[in-house]
Amino acid sequence: MVEVWVYLLVFLWAYVRYFHVARPDQESELEVVHPSILEEYSQLLHNKNPFFSKLNPEGKHHFIFRTREIELGLDIITREDFEVTTAMKRQICACIAQLTFGLKEPNISLLNGVVLYADIFYSRLLEKWVRGLTMGNGLVHLSWKHFEEGYQDSEDTYNLGLHEFAHMLRLQAERTGDSDTRVHAYFEDWEERGAEALHHMRNGKIDFLREYAATNPSEFFSVCIENFFEVPHKMSKELPTLYYHLCYLLNQNPLNVADNYSFNKEDADEVNTQLEDDVPVFTHMFSKDEQNFWTVTGHASLISLASILLISNEAVKSIEPVIRCAIVSGSIMLAVRWWYYKDIRSITKTDYIVHFLTKVLPFIATIAFIVFLISA
Repeated sequence: MVEVWVYLLVFLWAYVRYFHVARPDQESELEVVHPSILEEYSQLLHNKNPFFSKLNPEGKHHFIFRTREIELGLDIITREDFEVTTAMKRQICACIAQLTFGLKEPNISLLNGVVLYADIFYSRLLEKWVRGLTMGNGLVHLSWKHFEEGYQDSEDTYNLGLHEFAHMLRLQAERTGDSDTRVHAYFEDWEERGAEALHHMRNGKIDFLREYAATNPSEFFSVCIENFFEVPHKMSKELPTLYYHLCYLLNQNPLNVADNYSFNKEDADEVNTQLEDDVPVFTHMFSKDEQNFWTVTGHASLISLASILLISNEAVKSIEPVIRCAIVSGSIMLAVRWWYYKDIRSITKTDYIVHFLTKVLPFIATIAFIVFLISA
């Protein structure tokens, strides 16, 4: 009877975990935006944002909706008697919407506001004149003159807005659990690839990005973002690993104009025939914290199970039902996972099998062993 309860609890846990918690986000229906508002935004953004101008009507509708969502929550503070217009605010919001276009939410939650200057401004923190600055308190400081220049030439790889908001996206991924699920779970993986490329750049093996990218990992990421959006055709050829892993991280591909910049499993499968370092073809659901949890508990479970078997004669007598309970429970977990994730890595990837055998199974075995000792 105890075994039955163990199996039932494992099934319920796996069902809730894999279906209700970790299931992929469903695509939402097209949000309603009044035609007059669509026309108003379209006239502005068509000339001011090349990313927007290449979208089809449905994509433009979605982009405008997300821009409006950002606009409703974004505070813009001006300095030096500089006045901000509605059009200016919308252009800034559209820049954020461009960066987050493939993510679940349009907003960068860590962003508390934008401080806008007419031209370059003096930073007391850096003790020099700057065009833009991103602060840990959630404020992004921008020179409007240079923000506009960033969109006037869409292929010069200088875009102040994208650069600074990329800093904020990176800060959010590092500091909070509030990030988009994909960004939060995959950012460290992208950073590892970025660190390797940064090392090569500092050693003269990469000369595609401008020198400023070699300053530190944060600037490297922001410069990569500028190139990702402004010269995707060049970056995909010169730095394909960084480019396509950015596609996965941001869930968009600026080269895929025909399909509103989408990047899905089929796209990843196609580019992986050319890359040495494969882009994931599944959605990252689990953060580094959860991966660390399974590593620690897996090792602890192996040690605990081995210790129990060594010091307890009664444990040796109970090993058969424990093994049976662990195997059946593990099979239930695999079955539930396979049920909902047939097209993801499931049991087809070696890393998942290793994870299951060295971490999940010992963990279940230890729990099962304790249950049997209690019920004996």
